[in-house]
Amino acid sequence: PSWLAFDPSTGTFTGAPTDNNYGTIDIKVTATDSGSASVHDTFNLSFGKQPALSVSKVVTDNTTKVFIYVNQSSPEASDGLGSLQFELGYEANIVSFNGSNLTFATGFTGLLGAHNTSTGQVSIGGYSYPDYTSFATPILEFDLVAVDVLADTTLNFSELLIDDVAYDDQTIVLDIV
Repeated sequence: PSWLAFDPSTGTFTGAPTDNNYGTIDIKVTATDSGSASVHDTFNLSFGKQPALSVSKVVTDNTTKVFIYVNQSSPEASDGLGSLQFELGYEANIVSFNGSNLTFATGFTGLLGAHNTSTGQVSIGGYSYPDYTSFATPILEFDLVAVDVLADTTLNFSELLIDDVAYDDQTIVLDIV
C-alpha cells in the first residue's frame, strides 16, 4: 500500500494506515548480494483497527436474512469467544425486526433483551462455554422485512462487548436494492 515504506539501510518498514484502512497483506522481501545470489521470505502484515463484527446477507422477496460474524482477529476472540453483547439499531421506517426469527449458532446461548420497534433498537447478548470457536459460521442470524419497498438500510452496533472488552461502535450499510 502507498502508506507503507521500506528503508533498506535499516531493514525496517514504517507507515501508518489511514482511518478505516485495515486488513492483512502478504509482503515478499528479497535480498540480493553483490554476486547476484538472492534469498526471499514472505510474511503477513496485519494493520489498522479491524471491525469486531462483519455482516453478510441474502435477500428473498421482501425479506433480508442477515448473518453476523465475529472477527477472529479481534484480540479477545482469537482463542475463542466466551460472551458477546451489543445494542442493534436499525431503520424502523425501512425494515422491521421480529425477535422470533433470531437464531444463535449451535453452542452459543443467546438472549434477546429490550426491543423498541418504533425506534429500531434491540439489545442482544449471549455466551458460550466452552468458548465458541466456529468463526466461519455466523454467530447470529435474523430477518429484516421491508416495511414498504426494498431499500438499502443501515445497521448500527453500539455498546459492543466481546468477552467484557469494549469495542468501537460500528455502522454497516446493507445494500439491498
